[in-house]
Amino acid sequence: MSPKLIRGMFFDLDGTLCETYDANYDAYTKAFADEGISLGKNAFEIQKTGLRADVFIPMISPGISPEGVRRIMASKAKHYASSMHLVKPNHPLIGFLKASKGLQTLVLVTTASRQNGTRVLEQLGLADTFDHMIFGSEVENSKPHPEAYLKALDLCGLSPDEVMAFEDSDSGIAAAAAAGIPIFRIDLSD
Repeated sequence: MSPKLIRGMFFDLDGTLCETYDANYDAYTKAFADEGISLGKNAFEIQKTGLRADVFIPMISPGISPEGVRRIMASKAKHYASSMHLVKPNHPLIGFLKASKGLQTLVLVTTASRQNGTRVLEQLGLADTFDHMIFGSEVENSKPHPEAYLKALDLCGLSPDEVMAFEDSDSGIAAAAAAGIPIFRIDLSD
């Protein structure tokens, strides 16, 4: 059996198309402070796992109420706009993505909320690049669960062996692998 032609490419956002760690840390520090909680850099390292905010906030602040989590997420979204200058684009991958437009089905598969993800895409000049976008706030189960990737496959009408996923985090890689999608791992660490 010969391999199938790659017809679609699925891209993660944070840590893949750009490095948003500093921007997220800045916005979350302010959001946690709004709740009277000091956010240390070591505690925030959990964010690098690629987990959705509603999952990692209680890990950072055990015992926080669901309402407290929602307030931090809303506050982070508010502060994120003033942190956009800290986003670092992955220029080689963005160039590849733009060159692929019209040649492949391009899908964004991110744990970011639609509001925050759209803000980053606008900052990067990618707002109109994708054929489909799946945000973490639009799936019930976040990465490492394969739900977002399975949804992307369904939207495109493609099989896992017809696409390639570009991911950076262990949870994102696990999600794509669980959906049967080959992965190209991105490492933007210094």
